[in-house]
Amino acid sequence: MFAGLPKLRSLEVGTDERTDALCEAIADRAPQLERLVLVGTFTTAGIAALEKLRHLRELVLRGELPDGAYARLQHLAPTVHVTPIA
Repeated sequence: MFAGLPKLRSLEVGTDERTDALCEAIADRAPQLERLVLVGTFTTAGIAALEKLRHLRELVLRGELPDGAYARLQHLAPTVHVTPIA
């Protein structure tokens, strides 16, 4: 999806599709992210991929989310905003 970006600190991206592959790519190739804004349709697989990000200071998700997503993600960053869209 994109090459390794170990120095990338902030990323904003959106899609009108499921975010599983995108979340995996971000977690694998930009592990030092401090700020992440994602818009899309999230599944438990995508949420699990985001849990690999250990340096987040701000996480913003907007879109369709599986039940319990906020509870799983709220510990990942000091600031977590989750806005479900039906």
